[in-house]
Amino acid sequence: VKSSPKADAEIKAPKKIELWFNELLEGDFNSIAVYSSASLGANRENLAEADAKVDPKDHTHLTVKVKALPPGEYVVEWRVLSLDGHTAPGRLKFHVVP
Repeated sequence: VKSSPKADAEIKAPKKIELWFNELLEGDFNSIAVYSSASLGANRENLAEADAKVDPKDHTHLTVKVKALPPGEYVVEWRVLSLDGHTAPGRLKFHVVP
């Protein structure tokens, strides 16, 4: 439904990635990974600091904290499991500016 940062946004470095979905999410089995566009490939480093967490007050909201991101382009990739058993992957890019 929406994200923070928004797709293709040019922003200061975020401290977390937030995603909202149109279906309720299962508490486990969800993931958000954050990569530098410059490192996409076999040796890319996931810049998420921990596992993605479903908001206990809003089961459509998924967040993950991220490491300090220097200026550059980043890719966010996610896979979620809804309560009805369907999985859904997704991807967006954003730019960190100085």
